[in-house]
Amino acid sequence: MWVAAGLQLLGALPVLALRPSGKAARGGGFAVQDRAKLGRLILSTAFVGLGAGATIPFLNIYIEGRFGVSYASLGTLFAWTSLATAATVLIQPLLVRRLGQLGAVLAVQIASLPFLVMLGFAPYLWMVTLALFTRGALMNASGPVYAAYAMTILEESDRTMYSALNSIVWNLSWALSSLLSGLVRGSGWLSFSAAFDVLFGWTLLMYLASTLAIYFCVYLPDKRGELRPPPQGEGPGLG
Repeated sequence: MWVAAGLQLLGALPVLALRPSGKAARGGGFAVQDRAKLGRLILSTAFVGLGAGATIPFLNIYIEGRFGVSYASLGTLFAWTSLATAATVLIQPLLVRRLGQLGAVLAVQIASLPFLVMLGFAPYLWMVTLALFTRGALMNASGPVYAAYAMTILEESDRTMYSALNSIVWNLSWALSSLLSGLVRGSGWLSFSAAFDVLFGWTLLMYLASTLAIYFCVYLPDKRGELRPPPQGEGPGLG
């Protein structure tokens, strides 16, 4: 615990060196210039949070309970999963160059779905392990690319609000789904395996909904040029 606290303090040191740029975003308070665009961008986050919260916080319980894996082995397993995620981040620039930002996001999310199915329903530990590495790496790789895209299409004054609302929506949806997951597993109506079958099915459904939300609410409108901000100097009441 003390080691973790010390590392967090060390991580905060670079932040203390930051200085204001002198540029202030237009607007203030909780004003939002484009609520519709903000809603389009955040919708997929809500779906992912609702899906992930049902299973991801409980993967250690799931793997230990289903395959009898020791806690020491679980620690090693999740450590390698984190390393796989870090390695996947290195291919983000290549994907963005080839597919564009939204194309890369959609590609990795679609590619992660079969591994989510494998994670929840495969009968062998080695298959679940492979799925755990790959699914986590792919889904975590899409987040920074999507956030970077959002910053390019939002008005400068809406970017802070997007970051705040995106975090709030993620945490609320994750918490709600985790609560419901606990109720499903603790109800006694379903066996251990059946309860996780239901929860992984729910997660898969929500991840698919997130991918469709990005495609229909962001990707297609972006292709039509509907989401790009107006050039500087243009806007409501100008020109």
